[in-house]
Amino acid sequence: MAETKLDSLTRRRIPSRTLEADLSESGIVPLAGEVSDDELLRDSPSNETSKIETANAQTASGEQNEANAQTTDGSSGNTPTPPSDGTSTPPSDGAPTANDDQSTTLPDTPVTIPATDLLRNDSDPNGDSLKIAEVTNPTNGGVALDNEGNVVFTPTAGFTGDASFQYTVDDGSGGRDAATVTVSVAPAQSGSLQIGTNLSGIAYYSTQQPFINAFKSAKAWVTQNDRTFDTGESELLDLDENGWVRSLPAPEAAPQYDSVGTILFRNQGEYLYPGGQYIVLYDGEGTLEYGFDAKKNQAASTPGRDVIDVTPSQSGIFLRITATDPNNNGNYIRNIRVIPANAENTYQTEPFNPAFLEKTQPFAALRFMDWMDTNNSEQKAWSDRPTPDDAKYDVKGVPVETMVDLANRIDSDPWFTMPHMASDEYIANFAQYVENNLEPGRKVYVELSNEVWNPDFAQHQYALEQAKQEFPNSGENDFNLRLDWYGKRSTEVFGIWERVFADNPDRVVGVIGAQSANIATAERVLEYAWASNPQTNKEYGVDAIAIAPYIGYELGTRKNASEVESWTKDPDGGLNKLFDEITQGGVLSNGYKGGSLKQAYDRIAAYSALTRREGLELLGAESGQSLVGIQGVENNAAITNLFAKANQDPRIGEIYRQYYDKWNELGGGLIAHFSDISLPNKFNTFGALEHVNQPGSPKYDALVSLINAASAPT
Repeated sequence: MAETKLDSLTRRRIPSRTLEADLSESGIVPLAGEVSDDELLRDSPSNETSKIETANAQTASGEQNEANAQTTDGSSGNTPTPPSDGTSTPPSDGAPTANDDQSTTLPDTPVTIPATDLLRNDSDPNGDSLKIAEVTNPTNGGVALDNEGNVVFTPTAGFTGDASFQYTVDDGSGGRDAATVTVSVAPAQSGSLQIGTNLSGIAYYSTQQPFINAFKSAKAWVTQNDRTFDTGESELLDLDENGWVRSLPAPEAAPQYDSVGTILFRNQGEYLYPGGQYIVLYDGEGTLEYGFDAKKNQAASTPGRDVIDVTPSQSGIFLRITATDPNNNGNYIRNIRVIPANAENTYQTEPFNPAFLEKTQPFAALRFMDWMDTNNSEQKAWSDRPTPDDAKYDVKGVPVETMVDLANRIDSDPWFTMPHMASDEYIANFAQYVENNLEPGRKVYVELSNEVWNPDFAQHQYALEQAKQEFPNSGENDFNLRLDWYGKRSTEVFGIWERVFADNPDRVVGVIGAQSANIATAERVLEYAWASNPQTNKEYGVDAIAIAPYIGYELGTRKNASEVESWTKDPDGGLNKLFDEITQGGVLSNGYKGGSLKQAYDRIAAYSALTRREGLELLGAESGQSLVGIQGVENNAAITNLFAKANQDPRIGEIYRQYYDKWNELGGGLIAHFSDISLPNKFNTFGALEHVNQPGSPKYDALVSLINAASAPT
């Protein structure tokens, strides 16, 4: 496996490989000029099988199917001579019955209709397996069979209204029947634009600073001695169930370390963090020492309550335990809290940083994927979950109690990404807490894990392993098996949530995550191929498909690096060419025709047609720009600098306004930006703001203006 690098703020692996393996196992071939093999960073594309760009009427002859239906003597249509040995003639094979169907699409948008959908209401009296032999007689558009046997209908340019075509089913024994599919071609009925946000992961260097008690974001314990800052012996730490250090090695013991330390507020960038006096509260007995930006005020400190004077810099606050539980009675130092002096009496009832609440409050929903440490999660049983008593939240993630509290305080709907290995008990207890404590009337979005289709996360392989255990005789390829298990387990998770919310199950929105560049990742799930008698989406608790239609990721790939780097030599540093490529295309030699925005719009439109046909909502799990280097390009300082400047340029704000308005126009529902607040670096340019104390930015200001415009009275 190729080496990957983990951005610990977003808990995402920055990939150095592609999805070619998945493509080969699925049998899907990307369309030329549409899908880059380097697009894995955010919403990793692999194909768009649904997209066949043609306005000409086409038919598929089904010649091979006709040849297979010929008689055994090689003639075409002649009845074979009955046997003369006295055996009986086989009974005649009854013809299949095809029934009419309906579909929908947007104007100027091809729609792929899975063969399984059309065949679902067709039948054969002999139980023969049916296939679509040909598609003919299109009106107001063109029709064709793709290489997977699905039907692709392309409406005539500019047409709105009812279009149609015929399809013919074949039972493989000469029996055929035809039916008509009516395709409603109409603009999406857009509602009020709803924008949410993903929250960046908890980290000691995070500029999000969400908690009054800054220790909740502290760095993992570092084993130390007077000569070595990190002895690398963290696996030898004696920790209690909440992550507090119960003991330190005796001087004569084998370990090198004799103290443990941690850091808060490291590398905070231009805006730093508030200085002045902080109160360090703790339970137990022992000795705490401070360094870097912090100096202990000996005169003001008492056991269990240290006062530190803080002068902010990029170094942050250093805190070190040099002795604990001196009387060996189990009273070790624990429950450390680092609180601004002015919040000492209120931090328990007001646990969130007011600046963080102010910046987060405008958003309609909060997607907690990174706060839950979803990717590569190891949580299974309810006892594995994070709790409010945990020393820090960067190990297991943020507890459900804290996430629900935040959603209630700012009147936002929570979006939870349940751990992929979570047991039914875990799911039920999590749901029960939410049902008991979330404000009445608030929706709750429920998604199983995150990007299960993405091979850079452990949930990808886990899904395949579980599928092979649950469907040992399916005969499906790995691509389909993985999605079948994901779909099945998702319906089980949704069912648990709806039973817990039995008094008002409509509050629960069951979300299927899909890859924006590969609509097959949604279509396969919605086939429910694992079920012998598939139910409806609603019966399975499936309410929405969520995608991540990012902008600009192709600019950070290895194959485009030399070209993009050449732009940086322009007088403006390459910004004009970058924005031209995003908005209109034609600058990057192998870029998407029409530019990165057009690519995102095309993918959104395809999913909009699918969700309309399925009676589902289209959601955005993640969205916005993805100008970041991958596959080694992150080490190109010129390109990294270009991307950083582009994210601070007013033009990115205008692009956001166009992008989110178009999402709404195409029928998209709630869409979550990725992400809220983070300091840019070579792996990460995703924050709408760079720091919680930053007054505004082109991206954040555009998001808030769109939110305000959508909520303004008409």
